[in-house]
Amino acid sequence: MHGAGRRGILLNHLKELILHSDLKREDRIFYITTCSWMMWNWLLSSLGAGATIVLYDGNPNYPDAGAMWKLAQDEKINIFGLSASYVHYLRSEGIRPGKDYDLSSLRQISQTGSPLSAEGFEYIYREIKADLHFNSIAGGTDINGCFAIGSPSSPSMRENSRVRVWP
Repeated sequence: MHGAGRRGILLNHLKELILHSDLKREDRIFYITTCSWMMWNWLLSSLGAGATIVLYDGNPNYPDAGAMWKLAQDEKINIFGLSASYVHYLRSEGIRPGKDYDLSSLRQISQTGSPLSAEGFEYIYREIKADLHFNSIAGGTDINGCFAIGSPSSPSMRENSRVRVWP
């Protein structure tokens, strides 16, 4: 059993956020989530690192499919969290956030919710931003944390616009 105020979960989230996501006090972090998904708890734990969280209430595609990227641009988001299904939706609609919005402040994208295809990885680097840490994470509601998560000090998984698996 876990709860929002229990030290174990907060310490684990801070480890995941600070060490694996390189979250800093001056960062602005945003995750497309609802308060019924464990990523909401993860996002709120960012406050423990002193970061600023940005919240959005409503359909992420309202008034159009660029709404979240305009938010990222206007709020100067450093870490942007999204799901694989959202990436696949953007790709299927031909949305090109890196071309249409100023994402110079964006340093990392975290993706979870379900596995992302190789085409999804390619889309991130080609159509959103080539020079970012793409943190594809896997977690669980049961543990309210991550089973697998990236490392900002490891080489990028991008090479010549093709996905490469690192040892």
